[in-house]
Order: sequence, then structure tokens, then C-alpha cells
Amino acid sequence: MFVFYLLLGASQVLAILILILAGYWTGHTLGGFAWDGSSQEFNLHPLLMTLGLIFLYGDAILMFRILRRENKTAVKVIHLLMQALALVCACIALKAVFAFHNKNSIPNLYSLHSWVGLTAFILFACQWHQWWYSLLHPAFRRVCWQLPGLLYPCIWAYCGLPCDQSQLPARGSSMRGDGTTVFRRDAGFPGNGSCSRSPRGQWQLKAAEKKKK
Repeated sequence: MFVFYLLLGASQVLAILILILAGYWTGHTLGGFAWDGSSQEFNLHPLLMTLGLIFLYGDAILMFRILRRENKTAVKVIHLLMQALALVCACIALKAVFAFHNKNSIPNLYSLHSWVGLTAFILFACQWHQWWYSLLHPAFRRVCWQLPGLLYPCIWAYCGLPCDQSQLPARGSSMRGDGTTVFRRDAGFPGNGSCSRSPRGQWQLKAAEKKKK
């Protein structure tokens, strides 16, 4: 735990340092901020993207680890609010850059940075909306629990491992990657699965072995 909190503290110091440097660069070196389509409005883009999609987004994920002993509902609310703030920052940042381009007759989405960034924002917004929808609609929540199992072929293909859908093990069996990690489709997630080396996965494996005997 000491190493974890040491790395956590270092990450927070670096994140705050990045925010300070980004704020000084955009607020002082580049001439400050405005909301009139000028280059000062464009300065909002790098600052708010750094604040939203790096600092707030990353810390929202870390809340589940930092506050792992706290009430889960409270932690989820904190996570949701931090993600919402990150989404608001990203929205304002995108509005600023599009307004600057339109005011100065600069084409929109003309670079790889533009397309990759817009794709990341859309995926983030969809993920945040899906979380709300699954919270308000329990039936849809059950569908969401099944999604990680659909990602296994994609993950294997991305990692360069030979993966054929017809060769995937049946539900309830194990899947071995490099021989060290064992995944089960019925462990970890309700109705789905993660690493069988987790306490829940080991318990389910032992229970299955007892039934066979």
C-alpha cells in the first residue's frame, strides 16, 4: 500500500504541475482568455481538455481505488460527478475551438488530432450516457453486464493473439492466453467473468470441481 500511495501522490503532483503550466502557458504566454472567436478563445481548448480529460477523468477512475473502503453508492456518485465535470470541460473546449475556426475561416477537422480527439470525446460521452441509462433502467443494466464477454475476441485480436470465434472456449470453461492468465466467462462479473485468480473466481472453480466429484 505504501508504494500505491507513493505513486498516487506522485501522479497528483505531476497532474497539478501540468495544470499550472498549462494555465500559465494559455493565460499568460498566449495572451489570456476570451469568448469572441479570437485566439484567446482558442486558449480555452488546451487548458480545459487537460483539466477535463486528463485530471478529472483520471481522478474519477482512481476514486474506486482510493475510496475502496467507503460506501459504494457514495463513491459512484463522486465518480459520476467528476466524470460529468470532465464532460462539461470537454464540451466547452470543443465549442471554443470550433468557434475560433469558424470565426477565422479555418477548416474544421482537418488533422488527425481533430479526428482522434473527437472520436475519444464521442466515446466518452456515450459511455457516460450509458452509465446513466443503465442506472435508471435495470433491464438495460443486465445487458451491460454481458458486454465485457463480447470484448474478449476484440482484446485478443488487438494483442495479436490468434483468435477465432469458433475456437473460443464454451461458457464456463477457461481461456488461456500466454499460459499465465486464466479467464472464465462466469467469474468476476455477474453472468460474465474476469480472471479466475480472483477470490470469487477461485471459489467458483472449487465449487464446480466439487460438483464434478
